[in-house]
Amino acid sequence: MNATQMTASMTASSTSNVDDLPNKPPVLEREKTEKVVKEKKVRAKKQPVMKDSSEGSSDSTEKKRENKWLNEVRKYRDANPTCSYKDALKGAKEHYKRE
Repeated sequence: MNATQMTASMTASSTSNVDDLPNKPPVLEREKTEKVVKEKKVRAKKQPVMKDSSEGSSDSTEKKRENKWLNEVRKYRDANPTCSYKDALKGAKEHYKRE
């Protein structure tokens, strides 16, 4: 038996068996359900740790230490207001001497 005869016999036998199959039950449609959206948990912010007045410095209004490099850049920009910050950094680099 060649391939065409085999496929012809398969189709003939399959069409005759279609009527012999039992009826399938009807397909039931699923009910539409709404998606459940989970609420995000909100974390409490951490409170900053306050130092006791007995610890550390005695003066709570202590001034921050000044940055000498940034002071030099500020001076250069004040002297040359039209230059960009990038150019001010380059120009201040030439005049700044580390101590």
